[in-house]
Amino acid sequence: MGNTRRKYTEEFKRQAVLAAGRPEVSRSRVARELGVNESLNRRRARETGKVI
Repeated sequence: MGNTRRKYTEEFKRQAVLAAGRPEVSRSRVARELGVNESLNRRRARETGKVI
């Protein structure tokens, strides 16, 4: 009964980080809309050098 890991394309990851960095939208809202965990998006941003 294990969960399968979702695999995201590099483009999806890049777009998610950019969307979360927009000042008019909260990071948690972007994460909810994309169906990802907010901390995952924050980690991706840190790894790419983008501050959100």
